[in-house]
Amino acid sequence: MKSLANVWQGIYLLLIINLILSGAHAYYYWPNLDLFMHTTGGFLLAAWGWQACGLRNYPWQIAILTMIGISLSVGWAYEVLEFMGDAFYGAGSKSLVPLQVGLGDTLLDFACDLLGAVVAFIFYSTRISSSYESPLK
Repeated sequence: MKSLANVWQGIYLLLIINLILSGAHAYYYWPNLDLFMHTTGGFLLAAWGWQACGLRNYPWQIAILTMIGISLSVGWAYEVLEFMGDAFYGAGSKSLVPLQVGLGDTLLDFACDLLGAVVAFIFYSTRISSSYESPLK
């Protein structure tokens, strides 16, 4: 349970950093910071899925699909919130950054979420006991 608590601490820390950076308009000065945040968030959410769902007890195909599903689902919800903020308030995070507009940015954010989830799967599947039948060993 200690590792699950560590993952939660990482998620909370990432959310706090995101709020601070948004308030300081850091995404305007560093537009690629969004990609780092999505990749890190995808990793942390997939790590949470590994720990909370006990995915080490399932075949690797189920584990990676679950981790990717969790990461992309939360990424999708975040993108919807960004869109709604722009549409209804006109001052969402993307309206401050001219480079982060449109479908291309959304798909790149999803690709970063996917990358984070795959890296988390590789990290966790290679660090656990030899009884887990990972395709990476």
